[in-house]
Parts: sequence; C-alpha cells; structure tokens
Amino acid sequence: MTPAQFTDAITIISPKEAKRAAKMAEKAAKKSPLTPRQKQVALVGAYGCFALCAVAVLIGIVILVVGH
Repeated sequence: MTPAQFTDAITIISPKEAKRAAKMAEKAAKKSPLTPRQKQVALVGAYGCFALCAVAVLIGIVILVVGH
C-alpha cells in the first residue's frame, strides 16, 4: 500500500534555502517605505494620539470624581 499524497503538505527545504530565505526576510524587514520625514510625522502623530487618549481618560476620571 502506498502512502497518500497531500497537496497541502509541508515543503521540506534545505538548510541553504532556509538561510537564503531568512536573509531575504531580514533584508525586507529593514526596508521601510517611509521617508525619514514621514517617519518623523508618524512618530509625532502617534505621541499626539497617545496624549489625546491620556487627556480623555483624565477628563473621564475628573467627571466621575467631581460629578458625584
């Protein structure tokens, strides 16, 4: 009896292929589609959103404490 073949079976790759794939993944992870200026704007925007959320939480706490 022959073993069944599955079309979605895990592919076995050689160590050389695995090393090459890992190198390509590392290189792709380092690339960023954003320019340095866009990164700076995104960082400032993120801090702004965090500050806005903190203010909203503080206002909610003040309303709860003072409102009662």
